[in-house]
Amino acid sequence: MTIAGDGSQFRKFVYVEDLAEGNVLALKRIAVNKIYNLDGQEQVTIRQIAETVQELIGNVAIEHVPQRAGDFGGKLVSSELAKRELGWEPKVSFREGVRRYVEWYRGREARRAADLERLDKELQ
Repeated sequence: MTIAGDGSQFRKFVYVEDLAEGNVLALKRIAVNKIYNLDGQEQVTIRQIAETVQELIGNVAIEHVPQRAGDFGGKLVSSELAKRELGWEPKVSFREGVRRYVEWYRGREARRAADLERLDKELQ
């Protein structure tokens, strides 16, 4: 993985299931003609992303390159209105979301390999 600059740029990630729940809750009558920010609770740096992936996957090299001109450092927004009016707040932490994604991806790849092996045998 390549990190441009020192990796201090950050994002506040929201797990897909939490985001979906927020969108469904925004269908409530109270939400008519309103805009809600649905952001994560954790400020996660690019460096933390790389380190989390490295920890969960293993044997992943992290390379640092010079910072890119105009790279977005991150911006804080608030999901307080969504919490107050919709009762929404994210439940899945960044690390847990990455762990779930890795588990899902590995399972999908294992099923794909098994399907290809089965098809190879059938076509022989």
